[in-house]
Amino acid sequence: MCFILLKSGETMIDNFKMNDLEVSGNFAGGILAKIVNTKSAMSVDFKENKSCLSFKIENGKDIRSFSLDDCVEENIGELSGIFYHQNSGIKVKINWRDISGDALACNVSFSAKNKDITLREIEFSLPGYIQVSEKGQDVLVYPDAGGIKIENPAKELLKPGKYETGNWKDRKMSVRAEGFHRDSDDAYTFFDGKSPSMMWFDYYGEKGGVYFASHDLGIEKTSFAVTVSPNKKGLNFRMKKTFNRFLNEWNGDFVIGVHEGDWHRGADIYRAFYRSNCPPARKAPEFIRQSPGMVCHYDFKWQNGDINHRYNDIPLIYEEAEKHHFHNIMIAGWNTGGFDSMYPNFRPDPALGTEAELIKAVSAVKEKGGNVFFYINAYSYDKASPDYEEFGLKWAVRKIDGGTMDVQWGKNILSGMCNSADGWREKVKNNVKYIIDTIGGSGVYIDQLSVLPKECYSKDHNHKAGWVLNNCSMIKEMRDELGAEYEGKIFLFSEHLNDILTSQLDSQLIQTSWMTGIKYAFPEMFRYTFPDALLTDMVLPKPWPLNPREAEEKHVYDIICRQFSMNILFWTYDHVLENLRIGKFFDSVVYLGEKYKSLLTEAKFKDDLLIRYCPDNVSVKSYLHYSGKIIFTVWNKTGGDGCFTLKEKCSGILSSCDLAGAEYRDIIKGSEKISFSSSLLSVVVLETEPLSSRM
Repeated sequence: MCFILLKSGETMIDNFKMNDLEVSGNFAGGILAKIVNTKSAMSVDFKENKSCLSFKIENGKDIRSFSLDDCVEENIGELSGIFYHQNSGIKVKINWRDISGDALACNVSFSAKNKDITLREIEFSLPGYIQVSEKGQDVLVYPDAGGIKIENPAKELLKPGKYETGNWKDRKMSVRAEGFHRDSDDAYTFFDGKSPSMMWFDYYGEKGGVYFASHDLGIEKTSFAVTVSPNKKGLNFRMKKTFNRFLNEWNGDFVIGVHEGDWHRGADIYRAFYRSNCPPARKAPEFIRQSPGMVCHYDFKWQNGDINHRYNDIPLIYEEAEKHHFHNIMIAGWNTGGFDSMYPNFRPDPALGTEAELIKAVSAVKEKGGNVFFYINAYSYDKASPDYEEFGLKWAVRKIDGGTMDVQWGKNILSGMCNSADGWREKVKNNVKYIIDTIGGSGVYIDQLSVLPKECYSKDHNHKAGWVLNNCSMIKEMRDELGAEYEGKIFLFSEHLNDILTSQLDSQLIQTSWMTGIKYAFPEMFRYTFPDALLTDMVLPKPWPLNPREAEEKHVYDIICRQFSMNILFWTYDHVLENLRIGKFFDSVVYLGEKYKSLLTEAKFKDDLLIRYCPDNVSVKSYLHYSGKIIFTVWNKTGGDGCFTLKEKCSGILSSCDLAGAEYRDIIKGSEKISFSSSLLSVVVLETEPLSSRM
C-alpha cells in the first residue's frame, strides 16, 4: 500500500508503501482524499476536504457538537495528530494504520480533563458519494436482522415501502413486500439509529468493494447510516457511536477497506478482528443442535384473559409436535396475567393450573424425550403490576428529562428497564433460575434482551459498560449461578441478533425474512461471518393467516427453503403444521433435514464460494466437513434436473437425496460438474480427500 500524504492546501509531502492501497489525504487532520486498490484499480474519491470525525459532548444541561476543524492542532505527525478543543480540556488523538493490506483503521482516543464533561456521540463519516459500478450492478450488504442484500441500492432504496398485513388478536402485523420507509419525500437517509447485528457492512460492484466498520472492543451502541440522492450516483456512508453512560475517556477504531471481490472479503476482515479480540460462539446443547427447531405456543393466556391452554395440556401439545418430528416446544402466556401482562412476575397463573401441575406436565414431556422452553421478558415491566411503583420506577431507564421509556403493547403500558440496575438484573436471573431449578424447564426464551441499546440518565444505576456488554455479563452471571450441573443441558436464547451475544446465548431468533422482507432477506451475511453460531428463524409469524394462497407462496415456501439450505433452526407455530397445504411439505423438509443434520451441524458454512456456476433460479450452499466431505444444499425453483459447476475438479463418492426420498449414488473422477434432481430441495454429499486447508 502506498500512502500519498497531503496537508490541507499543500502539495504532496511523502510516500509510503503498505500493501495493496494508495491513499491520499491529510491523515493527521482526519481528512481522506482518495483510496485506490492497486490490485483491482478500484478507486474511492472523497471530493470534500473536511474531517471524517465529529463529537457530541455533554456538560450538565449543556450539549454541544464539534469536529476536528474546531480544534487546535499540536504535535502533528504524518499518520497521527493530537487536537485540543478550545478551552474545554478535551484532547483527541487520531492515528491511522494498515490492518489487513486492503483496509485502514483510524484509531480515535478521546479524553476530557474536566470530569463533568461526558462523551455522548462520535460520528465517523465519509465525505461525498462512493460509486462501485458504472453498470448499475452495485450491491449493498447490510447487517439488518442478520443481513439484507439490496441490488442497485441508489435506486431501490428510493422505492416507497409496500407492506402486507395480517391480524392477530388486537394487533396488526406487517411484512415488507418491497421498498423502504421514508419519513418524508425529502428523507434520503436509511438505517440511521437502527441496531445492526454486526458492526460492518459492504458495498461492492464490478470494480471491487468498500468495507465500512467499527472495530470497537467495548461493543458500544453503533448505527450505520446510508444516504442516497436522486441526483447522484452511488452511496454516502457514516457511522455513529452513542454512549449509554458517563464517559470522559474512550478509544476505538473506525475502519474503511477498499478490496477486490464481493462482500465475502468484508466478512473475512471483520471475522479476523472479532476472533482476535472476542470470545467464540457458544456451543449449544446437542438436543437443540441436532433438532429441526421448536414448535411455539403463545396462546396459553392472552392479555384480555382469553385462555386457550392450561398446564395439563402441555403433554398433549408435545405429542402433536412429536408427530412432526419436533421434540422441543416453547410456551408463552403461561405467566401471571398472561402474555404481555404483569411482567416481570413470571410465575404460574392460577387460572391455568397450580405450580405442581406445571412441574408434573414438564416432567411428563421430559420422560418422553422432549423439552419445554419458557418465555420470559428481560426488558419490560407492566406499569399495572402492583409492585411497579416500588421497583419498576427504581430500575427504569431514565431519559434526560427524568421520564421513563414506555410503550403500549395491546392494552397494557410496559416500561423499559435498565440492564445496569442491579435489582433488575437479579430479577431477570431469578426468573430464569426459577424456570430451570423449580419448574424443570430445558430452556428459556429471554425476550427483549437485545432491544435497541438505551441511554439511561439515572444516577442510581451501575453504568459501568455498554448496553450490549451488560447483557453479556448478565447471561454469564446467570449461567455461573445455575452451576456446572446445567452446562450443556439448558438452552438460553433470545431475539434481535447481535454478534457478541453468540458467546453467551445458545441461539438467537434472527427474523430476517419477516423483518426485512423476502426480496431483501440475506442471512448468508451473518451465517458466513460467524459459521459456528447457531441461528433460529421464524417460519411464519403468529398473526399470519396462511390465506390467501398467494401470501403463502410468496413467503412461507421461500422461508422454509432458505432456512433449510443454511441449516437454520425452525421456529414454527402449530398453525403451520396443521395447514393442509403447507404442513405436508414442511414435514418432508424436516425429514430430509434429519438425514443430514449431524453432518451439517459439524460442517463449516462456506456459502457459494466453492461454486463457479449455478443455473438461474437455483441456489447452492456449500459446507466443508472436517472428515473431508463436502455437503451441498440445493434449492431448485426450476422444476427440472440440472447441474452446477465447482471451481476446481474433484474426485470421490457422490450421494444425494431429495424431498421425495429419491436417492442417488455415483463415483466421479476429475469432474467439476455436480448433478441435482428436479426436487425443490435436495442434499448432495461428496466424499473426497480431507479439506483442512480450505477450512
